[in-house]
Amino acid sequence: MVRCALVAVVLIALGLGGTASAAPSEQTASAPSATLVITGHGWGHGVGMGQWGAYGYALHGWSYQQILLHYYTGTTIGDDPPQMVRVLLADKKRKVSLGAATRWHLVDGAGTKLVLPAGELVIGPSLVIRGHRFVSPLTVASPTSPLQLGTKPYHGDFTVDSNGRTLQVVNDVDLESYLDGVVGAEMPYTWPAAALEAQAVAARSFALAQIETVVTASPFDLYSDTRSQVYGGIDSESPSVLAAVSATRGKIVLYDGKVATTYYSASTGGETVTAVGSNGLPIPYLVSVPDPYDTLSPYHDWGPVLVSAETAGKALGLGGPLLDLEPADGAPGHVSSATAVGAGASLTLSGATVESDLGLRSSWFEFGLLSLTPPAGTVTAGRPLILTGTARGVKDVSVESRTSGHSWMVAGRVKAGPTGAFTVQVTPQTTTWYRLASGPARAALIEVEVSGAEPVVSARVGADGITGTVGAQDAGAPVYLDRKDGAGWITVATATVGADGSFDFRPPFAPGAYRVRCTPGRGPAPGASSVISVQS
Repeated sequence: MVRCALVAVVLIALGLGGTASAAPSEQTASAPSATLVITGHGWGHGVGMGQWGAYGYALHGWSYQQILLHYYTGTTIGDDPPQMVRVLLADKKRKVSLGAATRWHLVDGAGTKLVLPAGELVIGPSLVIRGHRFVSPLTVASPTSPLQLGTKPYHGDFTVDSNGRTLQVVNDVDLESYLDGVVGAEMPYTWPAAALEAQAVAARSFALAQIETVVTASPFDLYSDTRSQVYGGIDSESPSVLAAVSATRGKIVLYDGKVATTYYSASTGGETVTAVGSNGLPIPYLVSVPDPYDTLSPYHDWGPVLVSAETAGKALGLGGPLLDLEPADGAPGHVSSATAVGAGASLTLSGATVESDLGLRSSWFEFGLLSLTPPAGTVTAGRPLILTGTARGVKDVSVESRTSGHSWMVAGRVKAGPTGAFTVQVTPQTTTWYRLASGPARAALIEVEVSGAEPVVSARVGADGITGTVGAQDAGAPVYLDRKDGAGWITVATATVGADGSFDFRPPFAPGAYRVRCTPGRGPAPGASSVISVQS
């Protein structure tokens, strides 16, 4: 991890890409342009089982027991009797749509029962149904078909609570049916059976651990989203998922005779993180273990993610641009904490908070910085200009340039010092945009305004052919003769620049409109002459 002193006030994140056809938006000429460059590994908290790693182990013939015992150190596989769970499906809703494909009924808190025909019923917080006000909570059941909340079907019953202003809907369902709706929502149903079975046992154990260890007065046990684990109801079921849940019915992960809290995440980046490193809790079976098959994950390595100082500062709670981001010292890997520094404040944040606030995939990330400082005003065409900047925590950095109507080109290579500071000399002939490039990242865009610019290429038609000069171009550099062809141009001849900058193209020429063009690579900038006409 690299400390990034973000000395810029205004940062622009350009994203990825190469050629641009439209002129970039204006920037403040006196303000540096810099971009925080973030790369990382994995997706999720990285504690416990890695789902992509489990997929790899299953492909290599491991059983679900072997997979689970690898990720949860010192545990055993045991059994647990069937039980019911309460899953929060909807909360703080102004109205909900309930229904079933066959007859269904509800019973309110006073014992009043209402039988309803197949179809849909919209309920509001007043609980007035068919002219009668019912008492909260409502127990909703259908003996012969699944209940529906909106368009999604679920096993089990619903409990609907009203506080007079909003509604809450909880699904009361047996644990195995709940798992039928979790496994397919948390893992692709096409994955090998052993991976799906490992997921089923991990999900079952996690749910039971939440019920048994989390003390709460809440009317539900589990959320239906990533606050617990994703539960999609019947829509998430498939034959392979149902088979995996059935094959592991009642099986759980135990540590010292108690159900283990079996955290899992999509991708670990190649090594799981300890519970202490993630949340500060010393859980003996949640230690760091290698996850070699995480390389199968498309999220094993990710980035670069480019974040502006304004965006980063506001997201991290500084109220202004981020000036510095200092990860806590420690072994490489997941960031446990980092200090975000602004102009008038600093905050120490957990790695998970930085991950969430900046929209990163995990807390295993590294920082880099790309910045360029434009000149304070306009510069004179053809005069050398020294650009200053910072390239820290990034590799193989180059400066790219672009003038109006042309593509981006490499204008120089960056050789940064120990602090990341560098200078690079350029010689703009006309107003030019510059940016830094590192791998796929393109960032730190600035505009250099040029005055007194002369045409780079001048050309004329004479008896001896098309002749002219190229300004500030090396001897031997190529120049091209283009002829207008409909809406575009085609190159019809090539010549080279002489020691005095001159060139010539010998006849014959077909009648039409022509231009002479030089290209980047051996001179300061691309350019083209004015259009010249050749008569018959």
